[in-house]
Amino acid sequence: MMKVIVFKRPDDHWKGPGISVHNVHPAALGDGKTDDAYDLIAQKIAKIRGFSSYVIRESTELPASLVGEGWNRRLPDTAGPNRYFRDAVVWDDTEPSKCRSDMAKARRIHMDRIRKVRNAQLVAKDIEQAKAVEARDTSAQATIAREKQALRDIPQKFDLTAPDAEALKRKWPRELPNNTG
Repeated sequence: MMKVIVFKRPDDHWKGPGISVHNVHPAALGDGKTDDAYDLIAQKIAKIRGFSSYVIRESTELPASLVGEGWNRRLPDTAGPNRYFRDAVVWDDTEPSKCRSDMAKARRIHMDRIRKVRNAQLVAKDIEQAKAVEARDTSAQATIAREKQALRDIPQKFDLTAPDAEALKRKWPRELPNNTG
């Protein structure tokens, strides 16, 4: 198990309110892998970065969408298991981990990603439609028009109801290529 430090960002933080999670490499702790060593590092980070509060937790106590083995800051947000809903995690004093997934934010993030893929599909369909018009293929034009309408309807018709962020991430419209995030 790995310990992480969860920081609460104040409302006036340059990144905006929310949380930041820091995985502390064991080498940074030296010989003393104690809570005091983590606390000392947390105090330094909080002071440097302007965080208002922090807690030290086992990574297993945090929402699954926030931590994971595959995290790499050099990869896009959709690359690692812990990055997809990162901006949907909020500070919550009622939770033992002090953070939880805000499902309304998670749904907005997921729909934005769906729209991005959907928009690329609409552009591809525009090209197909132009070719069908050029070839005077009315059957293909009608088929493409129906497919484009189905793509346009996704934001209004696709159900984003899910019990948690991980279940939401698995929901993906069948009209689109598989979700790689």
